[in-house]
Amino acid sequence: VRNLAEIRITGLAEDNQEAQEGLICFAAPVRNGYGEVVAAMSVSGPPSRVNSRRQELIAHLKQATEKASLACGWQRRPIEVKSNIKPRDN
Repeated sequence: VRNLAEIRITGLAEDNQEAQEGLICFAAPVRNGYGEVVAAMSVSGPPSRVNSRRQELIAHLKQATEKASLACGWQRRPIEVKSNIKPRDN
């Protein structure tokens, strides 16, 4: 399982046969109107079926969790980019 910081950034957790041999799982959060995680959805299957459809399955999973999150009051927000670079003094 990827570390928690990376999962927070990507919004996706992956278990590549770590919990159970022969099973790959992807999971994504469902958020409420406050941005809190209130549930999660996952998709899993054997590597022989999941690996060839990885990107497709992840895209469907993220679409489903976004739809559920919107139904729970969550709203898309622009990503805030923080920078430590200060403007130059001329």
